[in-house]
Amino acid sequence: MGSGEIVAIIGAIAALIIGVVNARASATKTEMESLRATVATLQSTVTTLQGENARLLTENKTLHETVNRLECENDELRGRLDALESLRKRKDKDS
Repeated sequence: MGSGEIVAIIGAIAALIIGVVNARASATKTEMESLRATVATLQSTVTTLQGENARLLTENKTLHETVNRLECENDELRGRLDALESLRKRKDKDS
């Protein structure tokens, strides 16, 4: 076997090794399509969840505003009740 043949065999073995490594490292067309489908599904889910999050934030803000309004009304009614009780006590004293 001459040096040219040995170089050719070594070159063929190197090409085979590189081919095997590249084949293992690269995804198949089916795997890529599956990954694309998974990414599309995840993007859709993220979009849906972002919309739901925005809706919940708006609802939360509305509920906080309602609670604040009701607390103010409660304070006002408590003040009116205190004034009426004070007035009743004064009338009871005068009687």
